[in-house]
Amino acid sequence: MNNWAIGEVELTSPSYIEFSVKPNDISDRLHDGIVQSIRGVNDFVYCNISWNITVIFRVSKIRNQGYDGNLSPNSLDTINRMIFTAEPMGTVVDSKFKPGVLRSPMVGMPIYGADEKVLSSLFSQIGDHLISLGPINNYPKVKPELNLSKILTSHIAILGNTGSGKSTTLRVLLDRINSVKKHLKRSARFIVFDVHGDYSNLGFAKHLYMNKMHLPLGKLTVDDWESALLPSEKSQKPVLRRAIQIAHCNLSGQRFIYAILAKMAVADTTQESFVTLKRAVTKWYEKIYPNDEAALNKWIQHFTEIENQESLMNKLDQVLDGTSFATIDDVLMEKSFYKDDISLTDFKESFEITFGEEEVQGDRRARINTETMMSRFRNLDSRYGGPKGILNRMNGAEISLNQQDLKGSKFWIVDLTGLDDDALRLVSNYLARSVFENSLHFSNQHRNKIPFNYLYLDEAHRYVLQSQGVESSIFERIAREGRKFNVYIGIISQIPSELSKIVLSQTGAFFIHRIQNSLDLNYILANVPSATNDLVSRLPSLPHGTALLSGNAFDIPFELSVEAGEYGEASKSISPIH
Repeated sequence: MNNWAIGEVELTSPSYIEFSVKPNDISDRLHDGIVQSIRGVNDFVYCNISWNITVIFRVSKIRNQGYDGNLSPNSLDTINRMIFTAEPMGTVVDSKFKPGVLRSPMVGMPIYGADEKVLSSLFSQIGDHLISLGPINNYPKVKPELNLSKILTSHIAILGNTGSGKSTTLRVLLDRINSVKKHLKRSARFIVFDVHGDYSNLGFAKHLYMNKMHLPLGKLTVDDWESALLPSEKSQKPVLRRAIQIAHCNLSGQRFIYAILAKMAVADTTQESFVTLKRAVTKWYEKIYPNDEAALNKWIQHFTEIENQESLMNKLDQVLDGTSFATIDDVLMEKSFYKDDISLTDFKESFEITFGEEEVQGDRRARINTETMMSRFRNLDSRYGGPKGILNRMNGAEISLNQQDLKGSKFWIVDLTGLDDDALRLVSNYLARSVFENSLHFSNQHRNKIPFNYLYLDEAHRYVLQSQGVESSIFERIAREGRKFNVYIGIISQIPSELSKIVLSQTGAFFIHRIQNSLDLNYILANVPSATNDLVSRLPSLPHGTALLSGNAFDIPFELSVEAGEYGEASKSISPIH
């Protein structure tokens, strides 16, 4: 390293040092054709602890030495000296960089300025010579090579306010990965969940348009529906799970269920009057015998006596004769009644059966208690169940992210534009779960054959939420277990505080743009590794296109200006003034 002495250590602590500087010692100078300058905050400096150990620091604060009032106002030192505060970034041992600090410098040790030549050498050691996104702040000629291998074996997060450059950063990152795709395994797939059409201009990627495809309702699980309908734990989840069971029951099985419900309704002693009792029985009886209501019509109340109930029961028993079905569960356990291909009509009918079952068992408030969940279901039905809806099995091909369906490109954009939050949660949960479960089929003995899937989730705060119950969401499960099965997620969000803490805690690479909300800043400070107070305090003032790179995938946290090129144009706001 070229030793350009700029000051000496005045204070040392486990988390930072302070060193004093004379203005004359940090004046610009020319050395070996390189202009050496001290620009201030975010500059890198270093201290030689011994002949083979050097500690790298980042300047986080600068003040006049007399700022603390300890010196006399007339002292020349208040003019001729400054105090720099710097945080340790890592250690160079025997010319090799290692994150972390082995030893802290002693008071009085000299501090040296790191010029472009020093930093270029330093950052070349912590990259893998494949991609670079742009120059380091304060050093426009130093373009660090990122460690793509670490990034691609980590979950990532790109965070920042609207207009700070999040989408541009992902576009540039994908473009750089595409430029080195020959180094990637054939099975690697990068899949972007595009919510606003921000990635439509990636010419090297192929597109899947959800408005021309459909979700296979028969393959949706309880978890998928729960992510969309957000049922409460106690009163709504049991109803939803029961309805999903019943939706897979075919017409033959449903006929037995109607008979059992009608018999249960006849035996319901909680009804207020015979009129309401008969109304409940009629609902199910007519589904069994739509053109034969003789037995039902003869079932009447004459004064206080109920007449012809036995003949009605005999009629219902005829349906169940020769079977061992005594309960609805008995019917649902019959494998021959199970069907895979189901529609929203099946779901609507299954909800009616579920509510009917609750009501004949005395729960008259089942519908009221599930109204919030059912309003979301009705919204999905009305908006996406029509002829061109994603929940209509007649609308195009079935959407799939299986490797055999994603041929011809490593990069895919799943166009989710136009989906509201309910549909977005349903679609994203199903797609992420199906990708993860496909990877689970590979045993530990065949790990080298597991494909690599990267799911980059735009507007993630709308659907990568903190799980409300005891069970984790699919995104939280992937965050914890995905690495073992080569499934990685990327979170792109403008509201970090609404994201799942579990997902962020498992994230290894952070690209953090300008964030100004205090709640989000505190969230980042608490959940992002290497995000110190000084680093986070810089976030509100970061310019557009500048990001703080932090996390386990980066040996040194640093600010970087993303070289967007043409990709920066796609996210620019269009002015109404001409």
